[in-house]
Amino acid sequence: MKKLIFKITLLILWGGILSTVDASDKIRYFQSPTVKLEQDKVVFHLVDFQEDLGIDTLFQFQSKEGFPTAYYRHIQSNVCFEGKCRMLVVTLYWNITGRYLGFELPKGEFLSKTDHEPFVPQEYERLHTLLADSLSPLGTIAYEALVPKVSSDSQKVDAISSPTAPDVLEYIIKGAAYTTYKLWHFVYGITQSEVQQKTLSVLTPSLLLQILDSPDLGDRIWALNHATPYFNENPLITSKVLSLIHEDAYNLSETAIRVLPLTDETVQKGLTEVFLKSNYAIQKLIINKLRRMQSLTPSTVYALASSLSSLSGELVNNVLALFQKNQVEEVEIETMVAKLLNHKNSFIADKAYQFLVKQKHKSADTEQQIKVYLAKNQSQK
Repeated sequence: MKKLIFKITLLILWGGILSTVDASDKIRYFQSPTVKLEQDKVVFHLVDFQEDLGIDTLFQFQSKEGFPTAYYRHIQSNVCFEGKCRMLVVTLYWNITGRYLGFELPKGEFLSKTDHEPFVPQEYERLHTLLADSLSPLGTIAYEALVPKVSSDSQKVDAISSPTAPDVLEYIIKGAAYTTYKLWHFVYGITQSEVQQKTLSVLTPSLLLQILDSPDLGDRIWALNHATPYFNENPLITSKVLSLIHEDAYNLSETAIRVLPLTDETVQKGLTEVFLKSNYAIQKLIINKLRRMQSLTPSTVYALASSLSSLSGELVNNVLALFQKNQVEEVEIETMVAKLLNHKNSFIADKAYQFLVKQKHKSADTEQQIKVYLAKNQSQK
């Protein structure tokens, strides 16, 4: 247990992509975890990973509150091709969201390349970076495609040491293509799904909020995609999700807007506030979200109408369509829209006209502005 606590203490101190050789001469490379890797106990789960290892143990670090803080597996597998094999011995770590966290080698172990040449530190660092790439083409490349085919009449080449196919060199360690490939597939195979399911089985609003605070974009998107059942349990989740909508992070913003509940007036108020200070792309997402809501609050309608003069033509059209859907008839809103009849952008002026003529009860002032608009446009034709 002392060794385990020592290990966890090291992990707490590591942030970003860091490496070390500790007092036990273990090579370690880790990224920052979502939550501090404090642990009260280690829980193990027997899982059929449907790999060459068959049923294996997935270890889970737990905090004193019973929350998972990380997962790991001891990998002991052959890296083989055409009868040539090497033994791969490594411990892989996953964040609680299933994100790759890092790896460590047992005392005295090292990764090797062709002819058992050990990795140098730069190659460990590169391997760590490659394993962190969840979108790597290694996910679609066949194991047998890592080296070029050797013609039957040529001299037989050792498949372990033969040249790597040129189109995969960017995604592997030179001289260790199969090791890179196999580790990547261990990271993103069934283990990742098992990790995510085990975290989801104990996910709480408190833990969800911690994940939403993660510095890692993938962690936050993962949390957003699983936030729906928890909005009613903790109002802090709604405010946290709203705070993630930012014009410099479109994918995160799109996910945050998509998962927000449709029936919460707090959400509508928050989205309106974000709309007023966002760029075109985010504003368009918010209008589309508001269109899905059953009704608009008066404050939302007023705020959107007040912003019309600063919006692009497409957004003006979208806002006015939103008003029509919600049968907005307030005189104050009508007056704001009527001001657009004099807009220098003829498209916007025309959209305002089309909106106003469909209003059932127009003020005398609006009727007069419409007549002026029509007369002006007829004289210009």
